[in-house]
Amino acid sequence: MDVSFRDRCCERRKGEFGQGPKDGLSHEKRRQQAAEDLLFLIECYADHPKIPSMSTYKDMVRVFEEQCEVVGDRVTIRKHTGNRTMQNPSDPDATYDGHKGSGYQIQLSETCNPQNSVQLITCAIPETAADEDGDALPKVIEHFESMNLNPVELLADTLYGSDDNQQLCESVGINLIAPVRGPTTHCKQTSS
Repeated sequence: MDVSFRDRCCERRKGEFGQGPKDGLSHEKRRQQAAEDLLFLIECYADHPKIPSMSTYKDMVRVFEEQCEVVGDRVTIRKHTGNRTMQNPSDPDATYDGHKGSGYQIQLSETCNPQNSVQLITCAIPETAADEDGDALPKVIEHFESMNLNPVELLADTLYGSDDNQQLCESVGINLIAPVRGPTTHCKQTSS
């Protein structure tokens, strides 16, 4: 086994996880070292009769493949990994969204008629953080139809206001009220 690797793993360093290193290594250098160590472990145990079938080894390979790549004989860290990367090994299905963070989200629909004395949740669909809100409306409509709960009007934010979603709602008799997505146009006033 690589002695420097063993020493890094056995050494207790204050500030290893986010409190500011005192050994002078930058965040980028620490990430690079972690990427190289990850590849070292993957290669070290790849031919072992039992370890590659273990979930922890598979998670390690997944993290490396999502976060790193080997270019020539050098390990590099990907600049853009996408949102469907492992966020937590104890919850490998959790994903990431730059606006919402890591984890999950829920598509929620509720009644909103001021004449109702009580407003009710009519739909709750869990999704990963990386799922696009605008792509969820077909699942919501499908849920409404399966429960015979189609509303007359459906209020939604801008992310749901696509042409496809508008047409889908019209096809089942729902009036989708959502701001339209797209660039703002500016008109110049000309004088004659």
